[in-house]
Amino acid sequence: MERVVKQKLHGTKPHTFDDVIYEREAQKEIADNFYLETIRDIKDIDMVTWRRDATKGEDISDGSIQTTTKNVKVDDHYVPIRIYQSQTPSKKAVLFIHGGAFAIGSILTKDAQCKYLAQVSNATVIALDYRLAPENPFPCGLEDCLGVLRWMKKMPFEKIIIGGDSAGGNLSAVCCLEEQVDLVFLIYAALDLAPAEETEYHWDYSLYEMDKEQENVIKNRLLRFKIGAKEMLALYLKEGEDYHNPRISPYYSDALNKFPRCLFINSEYDYYYPNCVEFAKKLEENNVPCKEIFYEGMDHGFFDRLGTIEQTKDCIEEIAKEIIAL
Repeated sequence: MERVVKQKLHGTKPHTFDDVIYEREAQKEIADNFYLETIRDIKDIDMVTWRRDATKGEDISDGSIQTTTKNVKVDDHYVPIRIYQSQTPSKKAVLFIHGGAFAIGSILTKDAQCKYLAQVSNATVIALDYRLAPENPFPCGLEDCLGVLRWMKKMPFEKIIIGGDSAGGNLSAVCCLEEQVDLVFLIYAALDLAPAEETEYHWDYSLYEMDKEQENVIKNRLLRFKIGAKEMLALYLKEGEDYHNPRISPYYSDALNKFPRCLFINSEYDYYYPNCVEFAKKLEENNVPCKEIFYEGMDHGFFDRLGTIEQTKDCIEEIAKEIIAL
């Protein structure tokens, strides 16, 4: 697999957070035991506040992108979409699927990212508001994404690209198993929803290289996502659902030869980094061309912070390069 390593922009010591990330994370309370997990009952999660406080990127576009909104009929309901276009867009279209544990996020939370991607790629970018868990558990959000993708495939586009971050990466990958597209980009994607202790690759802190001075801060960040991954399962799946189902965890699919060229956007200290590494190995075993852009010192969620974290802008520009090269 072709691999491009992006060095930290702030700080030079290896196997540490970028200074921008460290300054934020060092202020948080450090857990006493990184193997002791306290999982909340989903009834105790304040969904209203969680959704209200979702991070939104800053608009850094040059103002040339036009946006329109419409509703796409999917089965017995309508799915809101937003379309981002330059005045003379190419014949390429991108379906962007936002992350947020299948439970938060919206067109608005990734509006700035989609606008900038449309600008630098000159492709038509389409974002959707898929139905969210827990009110609408699996497979509701997935069926919305597939419905909009199938609608796009009826349009006069020459190339169709799909991608998203975290849970949006999961949904993008599952869509690739069911519909043919030309390129997929997976931003720290949640491709294996199995709890850490049940993963085939034995998820553990030892899979990450950490400088001793920052070890506890880094582990603390990973622990929160390890816990959050289990809470996400409780929100997204109905009781009794098997998270080994490839429509839930595409990592377990035996049809990965259907995948298009895949661009992985990975961060050094992301809970889902090991599952992305192992998924890429499986793709390559199926002769699927892969490329990884690896951001040193970054964590899960850096893509949310366009305008604040410089690597987010670079990440979008790297995705645009792949789209332009199609």
